[in-house]
Amino acid sequence: MYLYMNIEISILQNFVNALPEKVALFDTNFKLLFKSEILIEKELNNFLEHFRNKYDLETFLNQLRSSKKYELSVLETESVQFKIGFQFQTLIFSDQTVFNFFYIKFNDLIDSEIEMQSQIDQLQMNQINLDRMKGLAEIAAGISHEINNPLTVIVAKTQYIKILFENAADNKLKILDSLDKIYQYSDRITKIIRSLKNFSRDASADQPENNLLSGLIEDAMNLLGQDIRLSGIQIEVDMNRMNILVRGIPSEITQILVNLIRNAVDVLVGREQPHIQILLENLQNKKIKLSVIDNGAGINKDDIDKIFKSFYTTKSRDKGTGLGLSLSKYLAEKNKGSLYLDTENIQTCFCLVLST
Repeated sequence: MYLYMNIEISILQNFVNALPEKVALFDTNFKLLFKSEILIEKELNNFLEHFRNKYDLETFLNQLRSSKKYELSVLETESVQFKIGFQFQTLIFSDQTVFNFFYIKFNDLIDSEIEMQSQIDQLQMNQINLDRMKGLAEIAAGISHEINNPLTVIVAKTQYIKILFENAADNKLKILDSLDKIYQYSDRITKIIRSLKNFSRDASADQPENNLLSGLIEDAMNLLGQDIRLSGIQIEVDMNRMNILVRGIPSEITQILVNLIRNAVDVLVGREQPHIQILLENLQNKKIKLSVIDNGAGINKDDIDKIFKSFYTTKSRDKGTGLGLSLSKYLAEKNKGSLYLDTENIQTCFCLVLST
């Protein structure tokens, strides 16, 4: 009798060993019988150690015997996550011997879910980078002008100093004044290039850090300076109040600010006495609220529920893709904050909440 039984168990063992899936068979005392070759020892041992520490074995086996169903479960530890299926089985061999066992199938769905989420995160990051590059393309002419104007002044002042040096003693004050102007305009170019570098860099591997809020706002203003001046917009911001530290990835927070200020600039084109306010309010739980307010025509009530949806835009096709606000909201939440429209304000007011 045992000879036939052993032969048939051997057949079962060979079958399990050859399975292209992670499967282990146990007897009714939870003793390992055999496993498929694809299931490595370390993975199996990690599971067994965790399972025995977490579950009452006798209770579990009784429940499995009574249900005899395929039960899918997720078991988690601090470092390992298992998604497994349990099933109780009965085999009757040719000699009528009854052989009870249960098997565990280690399901790769968790790995697939992690991989899928990783791909979604990568697509989101690609979208963020594309939005940033699109923003740079749109403001490239303005940035070029912002750099070209100071360079023109520097060249002119340099030529002027050459002339003044022909009678340096009498022109000392004029030379010093011209050198001061060269320094000021060189500093202006340095700040614009710094802002451009900070904004354009790939932040996918960056970690949150403490940032001076005034510096982030200055970066956004440097990038949009030409557009703001050409539109005749007055921007009211108390930079001294903005000298506080906020927590986050600097290029991502700057991207939010650029999107918000750029949107305000776009809606104010052609409007009488265009005006933007940037206000700061301290909140509880180490949070601050930065409000970007414009005196434009406002947002249509029918559009309020749609403005943060991807690809929704009220701008013309050449002016916007409808990604700016949706990505800004995502970036705010990614940096442990939030972005919303203050519908109680009589003017258009977008509020960015950040951690300090």
